[in-house]
Amino acid sequence: MMLRIAVLFALAGALTPAAPKNRDWQTGTLLDAEHNGYFGGGQNRPDTTVSLADAKTGTQFHFTIEPAAGNLVLDHYVIESETDVYLVDRMRLGSAKPPVLVVNARVRFAVEKKKLWLLDAAGRELQTTIAQQKAKLQSTQ
Repeated sequence: MMLRIAVLFALAGALTPAAPKNRDWQTGTLLDAEHNGYFGGGQNRPDTTVSLADAKTGTQFHFTIEPAAGNLVLDHYVIESETDVYLVDRMRLGSAKPPVLVVNARVRFAVEKKKLWLLDAAGRELQTTIAQQKAKLQSTQ
């Protein structure tokens, strides 16, 4: 019960709108989260631990989402930039529709410390947390 209350407070804080911010936007490619050459097959995501932080107070919340809970969903995305590849997570309510993002399509994103911001098809900013980062494999041509 206490975990659910902490999750709801953390989620409410994460969803609080912030003032628009100028970001250093880049263009990359959204890869299939399960089938890619960097983080594919799910073997790199053995748990569903999520960390949230309140930048104003410095308070941090760390919790594990239990599949049986069903009211929260942890979405995984893989974004390939010119030099790096990012595995990112985003939590949403199970009743909320997932953002409109097209696999293998170009996507605009910005990186700020451990956060990665994505622009969905409607131009909305989606905050995600960087779970892993790897150097992009360079072709030998």
